Amino acid sequence: TAEINILILIGRAEVKLRKIINPTLPNPGSGKSWTGVRCYYVQKRRSQLLYKYKNLNMADPKNLYFFLKWAVVSYPALHYLLILSGHGCPLVGVMPDFCQESPFLMGLPEMCQTINYFYQETGRLIDLLILDICSMNYLEIIYELGQDKEPSVRYLLTYKGDGPLVGLPYHLIIYEMQRRCKGRAVEPVANLVKGIVSRFNLNLVAFFIDHNKCQRIKELVRKFAYTWLLYFNLQQTLDRFNTFNLSNLLQDYEKALKQELLSLALCQNSNSPSNNPLEIMKTRTENWDFLRLYSQFSFHQDNFWLHLLNADFLQTSALVMEAKEAKAKNKMKPLIMTPNMIRQYLKAVNPEFDQNKLEMVYQQLRIYKKWVDS
Repeated sequence: TAEINILILIGRAEVKLRKIINPTLPNPGSGKSWTGVRCYYVQKRRSQLLYKYKNLNMADPKNLYFFLKWAVVSYPALHYLLILSGHGCPLVGVMPDFCQESPFLMGLPEMCQTINYFYQETGRLIDLLILDICSMNYLEIIYELGQDKEPSVRYLLTYKGDGPLVGLPYHLIIYEMQRRCKGRAVEPVANLVKGIVSRFNLNLVAFFIDHNKCQRIKELVRKFAYTWLLYFNLQQTLDRFNTFNLSNLLQDYEKALKQELLSLALCQNSNSPSNNPLEIMKTRTENWDFLRLYSQFSFHQDNFWLHLLNADFLQTSALVMEAKEAKAKNKMKPLIMTPNMIRQYLKAVNPEFDQNKLEMVYQQLRIYKKWVDS
């Protein structure tokens, strides 16, 4: 319509690669199928092809930035909705690209950095960011978008945990936009968000991106983690002398934290089985590769939460310093996926496969792309 401009940047891999990654995909047919990356202006009857690229790294944050900047200059609007769709690795990255010389992934901190930088450079706010990707309902992501006094995003809509493999029905999202955009009478963005969540029988949730709330929650988490660490180190002494009770203080912090996390939720689907709309990483791990990437979230600067999660407690301060340097060095650069990340991705797109079948798919992919395990 005249009120809504819809632009899409979409990548398509060659058929052989797609069949290796997901062997159960139906045959695309005998007709010729384009490969590469294309940019379309979406119209009701026939979309207009604006640009086509033989190869463009869709996991590169710089390409996301250039697309956003081009879009707002070419098609200025009162409000902006950005949808990022694909698969990902929880708390690590999204939208892998296997069409390059290496398997690339857009890191979550880098994705958020790019959106923040776009706002700083253009002053154009993303009114609604939709992450059509599983397991994106984490505080660490919300904080990355809300760390600045003027956040780059107003609302984030995503799944509580897993979503359907086929993704969201975008034609119905467009319909919801059209319903709320008649001439110059544009309804508040919050109404659109609530309409999308209530329309679909999916485990959707929407969040405010609120700087003050993000800072308050981070401070609460910092105090909670510090108190827990103190309790852990002194619990034998406390059991013996019982001069004061830190465990009660921990319970108070935990209760307050749950309330603060709930306060960030604008709305959620009532049919969802989960009562926790917003998660936080709370599993201790010895996986150093994961910790190196996870520690690059801004949430961990001046915070003790990472000390709780790192099984090698004494190395946490060094880990945070290393992460800070890596984040500055790798700004707006894609990640190279490890073999374990690739295996996680293959499991997500082939949930019915057992471990042996998944490993066979991984080895076929590695051989076809001539990747060498490091």
